[in-house]
Amino acid sequence: MKTIQFEFKNKTVQVFMPESPIFPISAVFALCGDGMSDEAEKIIKLTDRNDFGIVSFIPVNWNDDYTPWPAKAVFKGSSFGGKAPETLNFIASLLPEISQKMDVKENVILGYSLGGLMALWSMYESDLFSACACCSGSLWYDGFLDYIIKKHPRPNSRIYLSLGKDEHKTKNPKMRLVGQRTSEIYEILKNDTNVSQTTYVLNEGGHFSKIPKRLSLGIKFMLEKNQ
Repeated sequence: MKTIQFEFKNKTVQVFMPESPIFPISAVFALCGDGMSDEAEKIIKLTDRNDFGIVSFIPVNWNDDYTPWPAKAVFKGSSFGGKAPETLNFIASLLPEISQKMDVKENVILGYSLGGLMALWSMYESDLFSACACCSGSLWYDGFLDYIIKKHPRPNSRIYLSLGKDEHKTKNPKMRLVGQRTSEIYEILKNDTNVSQTTYVLNEGGHFSKIPKRLSLGIKFMLEKNQ
């Protein structure tokens, strides 16, 4: 695996690529917390392609940086800060820097959990990405279904949704809605003329099962157009 690292606007940006990348590449902007450096090599091997790079930036605060608007906490502790607009602005400013460092053919966005929530939200708030993969996305988030009902993603969006079959098995009354909400949003996406391709994949296990595999499947979907 090849890694490029640089500092940008008080964050550390890391780009993970196969050992012998084929340019131009798809830049996969990953919203997966601070742990991508530990998982990137596994994801790249599982994806089994040479025409992409994973772009990650740290540090991030899951509850604040990936949430589209403020909301009350679902567990004891900090509430959700709703700073995804700031994160999206950061990514927009980062795009030219990435393009200067490597030949990029498209930008796509990948997220897990609250990161998946933001990845899908980003398709509605910008035209920066041609595709998104929302893996085990926190689509139970307060107000998100109503938001999807009222808005449309960018034209020709390609959207991948996935969820663990056991993720709804939780005592938390909001989070147990994740399966229902994901299914409802998938039905909306299937009927949205701005969505050119969408799929919904159910994986074995709960929220923390085989995360690199789930992310690699999302990346494969996003890159299929370029095979």
